[in-house]
Amino acid sequence: MQTGRQAKKSLGQHWLFSQISLDDIVDDAKLEKEDHILEIGPGTGNLTVRMSPKVKQITAVEIDDSLINELNALKLPNFDLVHQDILKYNLNDMEPGYKIVANIPYYLTSKLIRVLSETKNKPSLVVLLVQKEIAERLSADVGDYSILGLTAQYFWEVEKMQLVPSDRFDPRPKVDSQIVRMTPKDSQKLSKEDEKELFRLIRIGFASKRKTLVNNLKNGYQLSREDAEDYLGELDLHLLIRPQELSLSNWIDLLKIINRK
Repeated sequence: MQTGRQAKKSLGQHWLFSQISLDDIVDDAKLEKEDHILEIGPGTGNLTVRMSPKVKQITAVEIDDSLINELNALKLPNFDLVHQDILKYNLNDMEPGYKIVANIPYYLTSKLIRVLSETKNKPSLVVLLVQKEIAERLSADVGDYSILGLTAQYFWEVEKMQLVPSDRFDPRPKVDSQIVRMTPKDSQKLSKEDEKELFRLIRIGFASKRKTLVNNLKNGYQLSREDAEDYLGELDLHLLIRPQELSLSNWIDLLKIINRK
């Protein structure tokens, strides 16, 4: 199925036209009449028009100026369009308890997760359609962790939802996509200062995924090999362990040990 509109490769645009998948996204968002939705990149409005009758308000942030007139022409009574880059949008303008529902391009995912995790005005629910590989990274388990997955799982409960085959988009992407639902965790284990140190540690730990964690710690913190090995020994971790093999709680415990030294 063709939409009749040329997608911009530079913005990672792929229009989702499948009614089944659009309805899946709406269902996963658990929409209620009093909800205020922040939609990122509404595109041609396929998802917007499905959400509009079910919620109180939709604020849509669209960076592509060629779509603005088309979106305004929808004339939805509860639709507010903001022509802006979502990474520059002030999330504090949203009322508390808002939800985010969006089909986002690959290049935006990591930066968006970081912004949503760090904002004081967190959404009560986030439903994103992302590439299947990204969904797997966000929800990864021990052995497959990445910086993105650890960041997401520190701040959010992450659920993988329905798969969306590539043939449900126009233009058709090279890979399948998947819906991800994220709910903020009620409380965090660390202070803001320690959170910064935790993610600094994780970045150091993942400086080279092909190297052992001992080597990355030694280089990143300018330690002797013996000291780096001692850190892992206190956690009963084997000395050849690689960063993707540590759980989130392992990283937090490792930070506490480093802070004691």
